[in-house]
Amino acid sequence: MRNEPTSLAKITSPRYEKILPRERLFHLLDSGSKRPIIWISAQAGSGKTALTASYLKERKLPHLWYRLDARDNDNAAFFHNFGLAAKKAVPRKHRSLPLLTPEYLTNISAFTTQYFEELYGLLRSSTFLVFDNYQDLPSGSAFHEIIRDGLSLIPDGITVIFISRHCPPPALARYRVNNTMTLLGWHELKLTEDEVFAVVRLYREIYHKNRQDKMIKQLHETTQGWAAGLILLLEQAATGNMKTDTFTEENHRAVFNYFANEILLKTDKETQDFLYKTAFFPAILARTAEQLTRNPKANQILSTLTAENCFTYKRTEGSQAYEYHPLFREYLLFRAEEVFKKEGLAQVQCDAAKALETAGQTEEAVELFCKAGNWDEMIRLVLQLAPALISQGRYRTLETWINKLPESVTGQTAWLQYWSGICHIPFDTAKARRHFESAFKEFEAQDDQTGTLFSWCGFVDAVIYQCDDFTILDRWIEWLDEYVKIYLNFPSQELDGRVACSMSNALMYRQMERPDVSKWFDRAWSLARKNGDNNLLMQVGFSLMYYYLRLGYHIKARILLEKLQTLPSSDKPSPLAMIMLKIMDSHTQLWSGSCDAGLCALHEGIKIAKASEVHIKDSLLYAQGSYFLLSMGDAPGAREYLKKMASA
Repeated sequence: MRNEPTSLAKITSPRYEKILPRERLFHLLDSGSKRPIIWISAQAGSGKTALTASYLKERKLPHLWYRLDARDNDNAAFFHNFGLAAKKAVPRKHRSLPLLTPEYLTNISAFTTQYFEELYGLLRSSTFLVFDNYQDLPSGSAFHEIIRDGLSLIPDGITVIFISRHCPPPALARYRVNNTMTLLGWHELKLTEDEVFAVVRLYREIYHKNRQDKMIKQLHETTQGWAAGLILLLEQAATGNMKTDTFTEENHRAVFNYFANEILLKTDKETQDFLYKTAFFPAILARTAEQLTRNPKANQILSTLTAENCFTYKRTEGSQAYEYHPLFREYLLFRAEEVFKKEGLAQVQCDAAKALETAGQTEEAVELFCKAGNWDEMIRLVLQLAPALISQGRYRTLETWINKLPESVTGQTAWLQYWSGICHIPFDTAKARRHFESAFKEFEAQDDQTGTLFSWCGFVDAVIYQCDDFTILDRWIEWLDEYVKIYLNFPSQELDGRVACSMSNALMYRQMERPDVSKWFDRAWSLARKNGDNNLLMQVGFSLMYYYLRLGYHIKARILLEKLQTLPSSDKPSPLAMIMLKIMDSHTQLWSGSCDAGLCALHEGIKIAKASEVHIKDSLLYAQGSYFLLSMGDAPGAREYLKKMASA
């Protein structure tokens, strides 16, 4: 999933053309960094981000910059994207940080501990971590607990800076109480009269025209030290469009809107149209802007807006991506709703979404299609992105998108029902089954074999995952028996392997007496190997080992275990896979009577579970352990294991 422009903006510190090095605040930050946490909060346009970026640049400090937005409310999305930031910050020594996959979902706190311990291990002393736009996270977000737990592990020499329009959330209150957090607020951030003078000097055309102390004092009193308001006024004064003594709006937002309107009034219609349309882009590429506006002068317009400091910036040095000041963009979007009206606005939003998709900013495109109410395009893109999101563990992101669609649309779209089932499998298997069954019926009515078979696999897997009433599987087994009588081949080799895996599991748990169980297992194993699908191999392998053990084929089970332990893999096996290997190892030892070796394998599995905090197999580990201890005559030890199993 290509998404480079947005990803780069999220993980790169901004660059400013005209910036005042604020030594007064730099000294406060120097002192503040003696504590591990610095929280900078004030209203929009106070210079929070500019201060932090310029401080890191002036002091030449190594840093990892991360720009928060609403997408980070999805825990898996945050861990994935923050891993990209770490990779950018320390590319030479970087190893992939773990992804929030389903086995970790029962204990996010433990996963957070593991994640941040690995992150801090990559960073050198004196590194700064910056979280910008913290206010974009909802007050009830679980993200606050993630950050709280991550902060508890900060090693000496690492400093974390938060930039927000709000005060620290309650989840971080303890860091204020125990004096490990430095607070910088509006009182410190607002420009002094001397700093206003220094900013004016950056605008030489104004400075040389009028150096009177009265003008500086007027600017300071009028703006009340608000950096964005001062810049707005100076931009206008620099062009001669406004005198410096007319800046008298009652509040910052009204002031900003007033000057934004004044800018647009002095701008030709072509540029106004360009601004309104490109405001839908969070990050603007000249070619993308040209595609949307059909204006061949897009690059020239963006360059001019940037050169004239018209609240348009290049995100990073050498970057081809531009962005508008957040407040300016907010105003442009507000005006766009008035200018384009309802029908025209939806069309512009759709055109912008298509341009974003072409540029690889696919997630932003989904949101725009949603705002435009273009459900067909939104569905197309959601279905295109679904496999990649699931592979990253981003179940919640996909579920959120699907839930934004009208129920009348999702209920009639079989693939949306299927992916809803996939989203719910780690959290609510009963709901997952309902979605899979709905998708199955719809696909069957459409004579869509691929969709029907994927939904069949999903339903069967959900029943087995729930491990409750296996009688439900009977009619699904019967359906597949009839299917293979009619169709000699499956739509694809990959799907053939998936179906064979689910069918062999269904038969083992419900109809193990059937003579074709081993044929289905052999088919699943063979296809998984042929397709090079190690995940499917592991899934089939665990079930096949259990099947062998139930039949008394202990040597076969042991040989299969050794094959699984030596599977080639470019990635380190997940903790869950390693735990399952230890459980199956203990099973083979149990059936061969090697109690000491079996108990040793279980102890290793328990150790892995404790280290990784992946506890979804704890009850099985302790149950198996109690068997071994009883076999060895250790009744008290078995009793302790049973207690642990009960509390798992």
